[in-house]
Amino acid sequence: GLGGAGAAEQVGDLRLVERPPGCERGEVGLLAVACLREASASLFAMGVSNDNSAVERYFDELGEKEWDRLEIDLRSRVSLGMHHRFLRRWIAPETRVLEIGAGPGRYTIELARMGRRVVLSDISSVQLELNKRYVSDAGLSDRVACWRSLDVRDLSEIATGSFDAVLAYGGPL
Repeated sequence: GLGGAGAAEQVGDLRLVERPPGCERGEVGLLAVACLREASASLFAMGVSNDNSAVERYFDELGEKEWDRLEIDLRSRVSLGMHHRFLRRWIAPETRVLEIGAGPGRYTIELARMGRRVVLSDISSVQLELNKRYVSDAGLSDRVACWRSLDVRDLSEIATGSFDAVLAYGGPL
């Protein structure tokens, strides 16, 4: 562990928090949140607003490019490998994970291969369909409990304590 409730570690663009202060055991045991300010800033720079429909439209139109972006150059491939390493290090086997802004499934597939139970969420119906396809092609659909259309800014339909970990890599935040 990181040293108990509220202990945190900054690893690259990740801030890892083990049992945030006030969380009882059984609630979120590990929160790994990527703070990729560049990704969020670039969306707004490209004219993507804070409006749900505009954000959904952006990721719908992005389509397959969202899958491809983590293979386009050496930096992207190294980043993908590092993020996979963080998942293996910080999210224990049989952990129930809520993946927010899951996109086409790069991290979903890795979580499923590692034996984690995943609930998927994304604001984009196109990204959710791509995720289903890639996860199915990898033979891992049985590790995904469900695919849900959710906005990261409104998770009111998720019951407190439903997950052991929350993953939000990339632009959701």
